[in-house]
Amino acid sequence: MTFHEILNNLRGSSLSSGQIATAIIETAANLSKGEDWNDTASVAYGHEQPSSSALIQIAAKALLDAPLDLQLSDVSAMLDANASRDFGEFWIRQDAAQELLGLLGNAQCARFSYPASLRPALLFAIDRKTHAQPTFIEYAGWEHDTRILGHLAAIFDLDIKFSKSNPWTRSGQPFFDVELIMPPFGFDMSRAGDVPESTLSHLGIFGGRHGRISSESVAIADALQNARGRAVLTVTEGALFRAVGVEAIAREELVHSGRLQAVMGIGPSMMFQNTSINTALLLLSPKGTSHAAIRFVNLTDEQFASRRERGRLEIRKGVAWSQLPAIELTGTEAFARDIDLHSIKEEGYTLTIDRYLDRHARDAIAQLLAKSEVAELSELVEMIRPAALTQQEGGEYIVLEAAPADIAENGNVSDPSRTISVDRVQFRKAANQVLRPGDVLIAFKGAVGKVGIVPDDVPAEGSSTIWAAGQSLMILRLKGRHKLSPHVLCEYLSDEVVQEHLKSLAGGSAIQTIAMKDLKSLAIPLPDKETQAKVAAAVAERQALYRQIEQLKAQIVMARRSNWPHAELRSPED
Repeated sequence: MTFHEILNNLRGSSLSSGQIATAIIETAANLSKGEDWNDTASVAYGHEQPSSSALIQIAAKALLDAPLDLQLSDVSAMLDANASRDFGEFWIRQDAAQELLGLLGNAQCARFSYPASLRPALLFAIDRKTHAQPTFIEYAGWEHDTRILGHLAAIFDLDIKFSKSNPWTRSGQPFFDVELIMPPFGFDMSRAGDVPESTLSHLGIFGGRHGRISSESVAIADALQNARGRAVLTVTEGALFRAVGVEAIAREELVHSGRLQAVMGIGPSMMFQNTSINTALLLLSPKGTSHAAIRFVNLTDEQFASRRERGRLEIRKGVAWSQLPAIELTGTEAFARDIDLHSIKEEGYTLTIDRYLDRHARDAIAQLLAKSEVAELSELVEMIRPAALTQQEGGEYIVLEAAPADIAENGNVSDPSRTISVDRVQFRKAANQVLRPGDVLIAFKGAVGKVGIVPDDVPAEGSSTIWAAGQSLMILRLKGRHKLSPHVLCEYLSDEVVQEHLKSLAGGSAIQTIAMKDLKSLAIPLPDKETQAKVAAAVAERQALYRQIEQLKAQIVMARRSNWPHAELRSPED
């Protein structure tokens, strides 16, 4: 029987496909060390029939007897098939792992840290062996993934040194030509007491007192302090954007180091097999390097990625990520741009890709702003961020809470869909977020940039039923000093080009969010009275068209209901 025929027979056992893959790999590793079947019996989980245990041993022997390229293909296929269930935390996509190898280059001394670097470490070691290039390779992970990589190293007869300490605590080899650092996303390091004080000091933490510390921030600080050669780090988009805690400090230190050569944005599913969030690669040059500009590259551009089933992004064949940080740019590329450090400082050290590749929208907006007086949004409006309201049984007041979905196609806020009963205390708490006619609402979280205006027939303040804004909406209440019409503000913010720009300002791992500082500093043109009057007339004309559309829709519904079989199937009250 072939290896794949044996696998098909094993699928009829009570073991899951992940357990089968683990059992075969562990058995093959033990057999490769000269251990007999009895020494590998634990992998059969102690409850399998003898026939299944024998098949696992036969499959392991078949794997060991195969040539290197077929061994790698069989192991990869097994782990790929189970990536989303059993191995999703560390088994990244094959094509992405190959691209990472290109970025690592022909290093003679390489370190791989954290579980997600397991596949690149394996491929790197096999490549060095295939080309007979002696290379020192260290892997620093955790017990589970270290054990699996150890088994794979035994199967492929690879020389990999395994660090016995946590990835962020260094021991042994002090210098590496290159490091691949792939920390787990969203992992809170606050309670990881073994993070060295010298690493924490890079994050502005002294004396052991600190709040939440993300693994990505620790990885950046660790790389700046300890990685003397080149380094490639993977982070979430949120780590490049969030302005609170130590993440902002980590980015500032990273930029000031001068070592950051490039930020390369990766779309969902392009590298990590079971995440739907945007990620990025940070490319650091060796210590002593000083880059005057940082290159931002969008790897989801159609030149580098294609969409497959269900919109899944995949790396195009023939693409080489390793070439993109160094190619000469003409200045017209949509996929890449070099940004000087001063400009990045002005953006608050935000390092998201869209922030710097939004060239079309920014240029168009700049041309418009040059033609009129301009003010920052915070100068024009009172910005009211709604507080959370909770349902209370028997509450004597009713709050209708608006969400982005309650902004209709015509730009008006329609009847809010969420109804909350509150007592007098909660009602008083909601007083400042009660919606008034002419309030402009903008979604700063989730459906970023969606804009609407509160109509004149909103319930008046003092009513027992009021309208309020939900927590994903910001209330923009005009101060009046600049005499800007709310309809003019809404028209500007809802423009397609401005919407594109607003989305470029957003960031976040799971939920896109516009930072308060970016919203406050948003430049708003102040057209003259004549232009504002034309805008008001155009808005009124458009609203009349929307009313006509609604009337036509109602006529269509009535015409349909009056015909067979609809008229026969409805009661007179319908």
